Amino acid sequence: MKRRTMVGRVASDAADERGDRMNQRRRWMLALGAVLSSPAGLSRAQTAVSAMRRVGVLAPSTHANEEVTLKPFFDQMRQLGWIEGQTVVYDRAYADDQQQLLPRLAAELVARKPQLIYAPPTPAAVAARRATDTIPIVFGAVGDPVGAGLVTSLARPGGNVTGLCVLAETLAPKRIQLLREILPNMKRLAWLADASDNSEYRSFEPLAAGLGVTVIFAEAANPQAVEAAMGRLLSERADAIYIGPGPLLYNLRARIVELANQKRLPVISPRAQY
Repeated sequence: MKRRTMVGRVASDAADERGDRMNQRRRWMLALGAVLSSPAGLSRAQTAVSAMRRVGVLAPSTHANEEVTLKPFFDQMRQLGWIEGQTVVYDRAYADDQQQLLPRLAAELVARKPQLIYAPPTPAAVAARRATDTIPIVFGAVGDPVGAGLVTSLARPGGNVTGLCVLAETLAPKRIQLLREILPNMKRLAWLADASDNSEYRSFEPLAAGLGVTVIFAEAANPQAVEAAMGRLLSERADAIYIGPGPLLYNLRARIVELANQKRLPVISPRAQY
C-alpha cells in the first residue's frame, strides 16, 4: 500500500510539474503577445524593419535573365554583410525586355522611396535618372554616361548618379578592321543597335566613309522590333552584320545568330557570348 501511495504521489507531482510548465509557457506567450501588440512593442518591431536599407533594382530584361545577370551584384552585397531580409530589402522591377516600360517602372519604384536605386545598363539608368534627381542611382555598365545625360562629365559627374563606365565604343573601329581582314571585299555592313545604346555606331559612323563601307543601320527596343530589324537588314544584301551593345540584343543573341546563320552572314559583336 505504501509503495502504491508513493508511486501515486510521484505521478501526481510529475503531472503538477507538467501543468506548471504548460501554464508558464502560456503566461510567456500571453506576455509576448501583449508586448508585441502594445504601442511600444509595435514600435520596436517597426524600428527593426525600418532599420533595413531599401535598395531599388531596375533592370530591362526578365526575372529569369536578370537573376543570372545580377547574381554577382547580390553575391557581393551578401559578402559585404548586406543580407536580404536582414539588413537590406531589394525592391526589384523588371521590364521583361520591353524597354518602353522602364519609365513607368522607374516612377513606381521612386514612389516606394528606396534609399538607393541600382540600374545597371544604360536604358534602366536613364529611366531612373529621369524619375528622380534626389535618390542616389548607381549604374553598372554604361558606354557613354555623358552622352546619355546621366552625368555632366567623367571628371565631375555631379548630380545623383554614379557608376562604372564601359568604354567599349572605342573598339568599334578595331572590330570593323578585323572584319575587313576576314572579308577584304566587304562593302556593305548591316548594323543592329539597341535603341537605348547606339554609342558604338556614333563612334564608328564618321570612319565608315573613309573605309569605303556602306552601313545599313537599324535599331530595336523590344523583341518584336528585333525580329523586324533583322528581317530588314538581312534583305539588304549586306556582307556582314555588326551587333551593338545593349541588354536587349544580348538577351536575344541566340535568335539573332540563328537568323544570321540562315543567310550565312558573318556576325561580329562586343560580347564573346555571341
